[in-house]
Amino acid sequence: MMKDHEISIAARPRPSAIYVVLTCLSLLLVAIATILPAEIAGIPVYDEDGLIEDLTVLGYALCAVLILILGGWAFARTKALGILAILFLLIFRELNFHTRFTTMSMTKTSFYLSADVPFVEKLAAILVGAFVIWVGLTVVLRYARPFLIGLRARQPMILAIACAMIGAVLSEVLDGLRRKLADVGLVLPESSEQVFTRFEETIELGIPLFLIIAVVMYFSSRNLEESRALGQRREGGS
Repeated sequence: MMKDHEISIAARPRPSAIYVVLTCLSLLLVAIATILPAEIAGIPVYDEDGLIEDLTVLGYALCAVLILILGGWAFARTKALGILAILFLLIFRELNFHTRFTTMSMTKTSFYLSADVPFVEKLAAILVGAFVIWVGLTVVLRYARPFLIGLRARQPMILAIACAMIGAVLSEVLDGLRRKLADVGLVLPESSEQVFTRFEETIELGIPLFLIIAVVMYFSSRNLEESRALGQRREGGS
């Protein structure tokens, strides 16, 4: 019988199919980053609050909705609450909540040291930070072991999640990369900033897309496992 946060390896689809899907999605993201114009019908594509960012937010929201629809409220409340919390935190991050309602970005050290930032903002930021850390630790403690087991077994769902995690790391590396390289003495032309931004925003779009693939695979494998168990019980009772 399948555990709460694991999928039977025996029930997983053939790995070759997921390789094709993940490769095609990766190539599609590269194409989006290199082919799309800077604007479509007057709407900026790669800028802050642009088309790609809006689609990224919708992707995270769709992922959460799929969990609620395919798993039901009882499943979401007992087995996926931490995952849903992570998804909503990612939505808030994409919507720039860490800067939208504060004097400056709450992720900067200067936010907590500056006399220009009201104490109430600092207190709220500390509480939000504590909540983020608590959610992160909860998810890591619950899912780290099955994730590593699934990664060694090349479970398709886990591979999709791994792609999303790699995308998150790459997007952070690309964020302000020209400035970071300039800090260590490597000065790149201004045009490189646009290239980095294109790929950063597009890779961020890929994160919820990979997660959506993982959610669909999870519930497909879960339903298959439950169908097999039901069939075995019927055979045993006959």
